Amino acid sequence: MVVYSYDLVARPDAAGALRNALADLIAALEGAAGHQGSEMLRSLDNECRINFRERWDSVQAHDEAGHLLPGAIMAAMMAALSEKPGRAIYEVL
Repeated sequence: MVVYSYDLVARPDAAGALRNALADLIAALEGAAGHQGSEMLRSLDNECRINFRERWDSVQAHDEAGHLLPGAIMAAMMAALSEKPGRAIYEVL
């Protein structure tokens, strides 16, 4: 299993919009082949900072599900961000 971890920082006026877009993304990925779940973690120090994690059977499963991401959700997410997201991919040991 692999975990994709995204560090996201919303504009102060768009933190709610980012959380809503991520919730929509979670719903869109539900049932995708190889998807093992997603979660949002909000920083206790900064409500605009969210870590978003996706668990997948493999990198290939993640890549093959890319077409499931609705453009409107991705556009809403990107519009809410104050900076480029950070991304890391981890292998579950």
